[in-house]
This record gives sequence, C-alpha cells and structure tokens, in this order.
Amino acid sequence: MKVDLRVLVESAGRPGTNKLYRTACGRWREIEVLIFTGALIGKVEANITGFKHIKGTASGYRNAGNYKAILLLTSAVRTAALPSSRKPVPHEP
Repeated sequence: MKVDLRVLVESAGRPGTNKLYRTACGRWREIEVLIFTGALIGKVEANITGFKHIKGTASGYRNAGNYKAILLLTSAVRTAALPSSRKPVPHEP
C-alpha cells in the first residue's frame, strides 16, 4: 500500500503531494492501525486534521474557514443520510 502511494505521489509531481507523502511516511504505523483496526489514537487524529488542512489548501481554498465549513456540511449531510441504527451516539461529558 505504501509503495502504491509513492508511485501516485511521484506521478503527481507536486510539492503539496510530496509534503503529504513525507507526513504519511512519518506516521505510517498510526495510519496502519487506523486502516486495519478502525481505532483512532491522538496522533492519528492530529494527522487527519493536518491532512485536511493540506488537502484544503491543495484544493484551492485559501480561507481555512470556508474549507472547514464545507467539510462540516458534508459530514452533516452524510450523517443525516445514515439509517438511524448506524448514527453515531453523542459523547457524554
């Protein structure tokens, strides 16, 4: 999987993808944990946030607030579309 990612990054030939690849390689162990177990740990959650920021910048969003709004709206729509049995349970403080 990591080799496939490297091929894609090299074929893109963009500085943003190179930076994302270096970040992914640095955290590959945590990423594999997420992929194979579905469990998130703090480092992975922080990296996901970083990936979203890089992705937003690469997508042409210069204003982080606009990109964040699009992400939140998309997530809300997906959650609303889930059957009630699969909707996430809110965390209690």
